[in-house]
Amino acid sequence: MLASVFILTVSDVLTKWLTAGYPPGQLICLRSTVILALVLALSAPRRRWTGIRMRSPGAHFTRGVFACAGSFLFVLGIKYLPLANAMSIGFAGPLLITALAGPMLGERVGWRRWSAVLVGFVGVLVILRPGAEGFHWAAMVLLAATLFGSLRDIVTRRISATESSTSLLLSTNLCMVAFGLLSVVQGWNMPGARDAALLALSGVLIGSGHYLQIEAFRQAEAGTVVPFRYTGLLWAILLGWLVFGDVPGTGMLTGAALVVGSGLFILYRERRLGGGRPHPAGPGVRIPGYRWDDTQ
Repeated sequence: MLASVFILTVSDVLTKWLTAGYPPGQLICLRSTVILALVLALSAPRRRWTGIRMRSPGAHFTRGVFACAGSFLFVLGIKYLPLANAMSIGFAGPLLITALAGPMLGERVGWRRWSAVLVGFVGVLVILRPGAEGFHWAAMVLLAATLFGSLRDIVTRRISATESSTSLLLSTNLCMVAFGLLSVVQGWNMPGARDAALLALSGVLIGSGHYLQIEAFRQAEAGTVVPFRYTGLLWAILLGWLVFGDVPGTGMLTGAALVVGSGLFILYRERRLGGGRPHPAGPGVRIPGYRWDDTQ
C-alpha cells in the first residue's frame, strides 16, 4: 500500500501538470490505452488469459462507469486546486463508504462511526470553505469525484472475492478508453514527444499503483492497509510544494486532520467489532464472529 500511494501521488502530479494543455477526456483515454497495452502484454506471453476472465460483466461495467466519472471529475478539479487540497478531499472516501455501507452492503453502522462520519464531514467543510472568499467550484467537483470513487470501491469490495486484479484493471480501462474517445468532440491536442512520454509514464504509474492497491486489499484486511493511504497527504504536500510551489494553509491542514482522524477512528471501530464483517462477495455471506450490535 505504501508503494501504491507514492506511485499514484506521482501520477497525480503528472496529471496536474498535463491538464494545462490537454482536456480531461484525452488524458484519461491516452493513459488508459497505455494501461490496457501493459495488461495485455503481460498476460499474452504466459497465456494467462484466465486471469482476465470476467465472471460478473455487469458488476465490471458498473465499476467502470463509476471509475470513469470519478477520474474525469478528479482530472477536471485537480487542474484548479493544489494537490494537497485535492488529496484531502479524496480522504473523505472512507467516510462516504461508511455512510453507504448500510444501503449498499447490508452493514449496520453504529452511533460511534456515524459520529466519526459527521466529524469528518466537518473537516471537509473546513477544506471546502463554502461561502468564503477563497472557495473554488473545483472543490465541489473533487468531492463529487470522491463520491464516485467510493462507489467504485464498494463495487470492488463486493466482487474482489471472485474477480482477479487483472480483470478489474482490464474492464475499468476499457471503459476509460471508450469514455475518453467520446470526448474527442471537445477537441484533442496532439502531444509532443515530451508530453507523450509523460502520458505514457502516467499510464504505467496508474496501472502499477492500482494493481498494487487491489493486491493489498486482497492479501490483508482493510483495517491493516487503509491507514497507509493517508501517507499520500505527506507526499502531496511535499510534491505540490516542490513542483507547483503550493503551500497548504492552516484551514486545509485543520480540515485534513479532522478527515484523516475520522477515517482512522472508523477503521479502529471496525477492527474492534471483529473481523467477521460481511464477505466482499456481498451481504448475506458472513464470517462467524461478526458483532451486529455497534452500540458499545
